[in-house]
Amino acid sequence: MSGISPFTQAGFELAKAGLWKPRDHTLPPIVYGLKLLNFKAPCFDI
Repeated sequence: MSGISPFTQAGFELAKAGLWKPRDHTLPPIVYGLKLLNFKAPCFDI
C-alpha cells in the first residue's frame, strides 16, 4: 500500500521495479511486461 499515484513518475518507477501495490483496488491492473510467444493469426500466446 504505497499511497503513490500510478500516474506519476515515482509510481511508474515503483511499478517498474515490481514494488508498487495499489491502495485502491478499483483501479485496473498495470501490466508492464508481456512477451509474445506464438502468433498464428487470429490466435496468439502471450
